[in-house]
Amino acid sequence: FNIATAHEELGDYQDAITYYDKCVSYDPGYADAWYALACCYDMIDAHALALGAIQQAVELVPEQIEYLQAKADVEYNLSYFAEAVATYLRIIELDPANVMSWYDYASLLQEVNRPNQAIEAYLKVIEIDPMYADAYFELATAYNAVGDTPNTLKALQKAFELDEEKKQLFVEVFPNLYNLKVARNFLGITD
Repeated sequence: FNIATAHEELGDYQDAITYYDKCVSYDPGYADAWYALACCYDMIDAHALALGAIQQAVELVPEQIEYLQAKADVEYNLSYFAEAVATYLRIIELDPANVMSWYDYASLLQEVNRPNQAIEAYLKVIEIDPMYADAYFELATAYNAVGDTPNTLKALQKAFELDEEKKQLFVEVFPNLYNLKVARNFLGITD
């Protein structure tokens, strides 16, 4: 395991996979080795193999958040969106204050065109971490997707307040709002 970990840390994923494979063949109950194997497969874009390995880890330790997070990421990479949503919900059930899982869940909902549910999830992220500028910015994209301009602008205003650099993304992500002088004025963006 230590040799595999050393290879993984050096970015030598193929050799790490070889050694992690040996670990799990000697001890199929070694959940951390399955998890590490999944991570290495994921790093080389062998997502189907990563899913098989992470499922083994989750089977062995079903409530390990780190394993579930990796499983959701792999499911996402394979475009298994319904499965990824279910995995994020499981993580949230186990750890309701896990801000990153809520954020990833909200982002996934937004990506699969479920903006109303994404709004609820982003609001939960903000409830947990009210200083999370990215959450406000993404909340604005969800509000914008449902045509709620006032809440879009309020969320953007808060995102800009927390992170001035978000203003640069405004032009790219919200070109229609950027073209409205009243929106730029509300957000404190001068021509």
